[in-house]
Amino acid sequence: MTRIAATTLMIASCLAARPATPAACGATRNVHHGLQRPTAAAEQPDRPTAATPATETPSDFYLRYRAAVLSATSLDEVLAFWQAKAVDEFKQAPPDQRVDLAAMKRMYTRMVDVKVTEETAGASGATLKLAGTTSDQKTMTGTVYLVKEGGGWKVFGPETWQ
Repeated sequence: MTRIAATTLMIASCLAARPATPAACGATRNVHHGLQRPTAAAEQPDRPTAATPATETPSDFYLRYRAAVLSATSLDEVLAFWQAKAVDEFKQAPPDQRVDLAAMKRMYTRMVDVKVTEETAGASGATLKLAGTTSDQKTMTGTVYLVKEGGGWKVFGPETWQ
């Protein structure tokens, strides 16, 4: 199973395990599979971008990534934070096996007050330990892996939460 298929499966099972009300997920489902037209950064100056400041820590990058997912208007804005290999796998997957932007946003809004509790960084990657709170006030811990690519941090694979 590819990493993208695993990510899609993880998101789908997360959504299935925590059924949301129609208001929380949107009363209608307008699912758009595939990639949307990229939006120029100049048109969206207040949105986080994937450009990594030279002194950005892995923790800062990850928190900026989370903010970008929540404010994104296209999947391209999110994919810009992913490792190139993961983006290629995502684009090669059949459209019905890809996660869409709405599902990603639902997943990221279910965990609030996310904080990095531990950062272990090396020359080529970093492991971040996370803590967050669910909508029903349950504390969860998670892990995310980052890699250095093109001089900046990129998300290596899906987050895991327990």
